[in-house]
Amino acid sequence: MMTRRYIPLCLLLLLVCCSKPDSAPSEEAPVMISLDTKAFPDPGEHTYRVGLFDGSLKIIRAQGTYCSDYVNHSATSGQWLSPCRVNASGEPLKTDGTVASSLAEADKDRSYGLRYYTNSRTGTNAYLVAMSPAKSFSSDGSSMRYYDWNPNDAVYVSNGVFSMFTASWFNYQLIYQASTSSDMRLKDRRSSVDIHIQCGELPVANIQKVILKNCVRAARWYFPDGFLASDANYALSDVTVREFATPLELVKAHGDEWSSATDTDATTVYLPSIDWSDLDFAALRPQIEIWLGNDPAKHFTAKVDITEAMEPMMHYTYNLVVSKSSVIITLTAGPWDTPSSAQSVRNTADETPAVIRTVTIEGWDPVTDTADDWATTI
Repeated sequence: MMTRRYIPLCLLLLLVCCSKPDSAPSEEAPVMISLDTKAFPDPGEHTYRVGLFDGSLKIIRAQGTYCSDYVNHSATSGQWLSPCRVNASGEPLKTDGTVASSLAEADKDRSYGLRYYTNSRTGTNAYLVAMSPAKSFSSDGSSMRYYDWNPNDAVYVSNGVFSMFTASWFNYQLIYQASTSSDMRLKDRRSSVDIHIQCGELPVANIQKVILKNCVRAARWYFPDGFLASDANYALSDVTVREFATPLELVKAHGDEWSSATDTDATTVYLPSIDWSDLDFAALRPQIEIWLGNDPAKHFTAKVDITEAMEPMMHYTYNLVVSKSSVIITLTAGPWDTPSSAQSVRNTADETPAVIRTVTIEGWDPVTDTADDWATTI
């Protein structure tokens, strides 16, 4: 079972310190960065990769890597993250190129910081982006443009700030206050999904299997555009959330319910944070499929397309209320720092979430009109 991590949003506070725009710097200097890491999932050590991308072509112009080890420049400009040598996985490295056991051992030569300079008086448009850990950006063959997203990795990435880079100033500021821009917020670009099932107008329901079909298992996050519907590099597969050796019987009179959030043998599924209501992503939409019936050799099927917008670091619970010939679906959502639990639609009174859709159970025989027959006959 995939381990859940309840992680709040992290605000990236970047300050870019550069030379005056009317003169070239006397010495090439790395971009200096200050970052508040208090909202990360743990107070441990972190690495960061910062990239400058062309405003039109959206290809890399410069990049640098840093670590959460501050250098004290409080007498002049405050606390700055140390430039830091890292490997492709974002692990800090020693001067001999081996992995450091702590940031205290890491090679913090200033040459690893972001460096870029243009002597154009008019400047050039650019995007400033950040990612943690400092994994390598990936190349599409011509230039580094994206990072490889997968559901098992917690990678925090910003949208990117668009502005003018003149000489070595960004946005015409000697010290760029990136903390004022929501586009520089670091976010884990995953959303998590759980499924909850209970009886509606049905005394007994038997659950055989719960599947999330057509799940994105690999994707590309393009800087600074994010997930692109036009990209041909998505990898899709089905994920079995839970399969029961013998059908699980839910008895309405007993208040029986089942939730993948509380079943230790169930899998919490992570999906890319995409607006699934966007028709451009229709071919990539995931689908919930549940197999019903008490005969393992036969089953009824209910299919629920996921067509809601999913925000980063949000948890979504699809509540399925099973009736004789249909399933009513409601949706509850909350941030990762609020633990998910079974959501009883029957017992939430005024807090009952709105119905988002109703689907028909495939294979149900309309001639069979009793609950007992429905539960045993196709």
